[in-house]
Amino acid sequence: LMLDAFAVAASGRAGFAAKSSFKTWLFGIGRNLAHKHLRKKRFTFLPINEEIAENAAYEPDKGIPELELLKNERSMMLYEALRSIHEDYRQALELIYFEEMSSEEVAKVLKKTKKQVYNLVARGKQAMKEALEKAGFKE
Repeated sequence: LMLDAFAVAASGRAGFAAKSSFKTWLFGIGRNLAHKHLRKKRFTFLPINEEIAENAAYEPDKGIPELELLKNERSMMLYEALRSIHEDYRQALELIYFEEMSSEEVAKVLKKTKKQVYNLVARGKQAMKEALEKAGFKE
């Protein structure tokens, strides 16, 4: 996807108008390509063994395959919950927390005001909490 984003940028199909930084423009291209890619992919989940889950709290990084599987399963539950929330909330959360962009940069990418970005992030957090609780996720 990264190479595709650079190919689109280099080909000139998505013309750079210099209204924002190059980084913001490139993230917009990448975001669109990622959404297109994710629409085609679906995830499957394995059932969680409660005994392994309890051990994970006491022995977080022992290199035990079951614990690694549980860690991956929890990450997948997080991403599934993220996919289930409204697209605007998801985009704001991804850019703020995964891409570590500032709220000003996110506002430019999403074409929103800074206040709207703060609202999207707050509502996105609440939606994530509800989605994770609905899926049976425990802290």
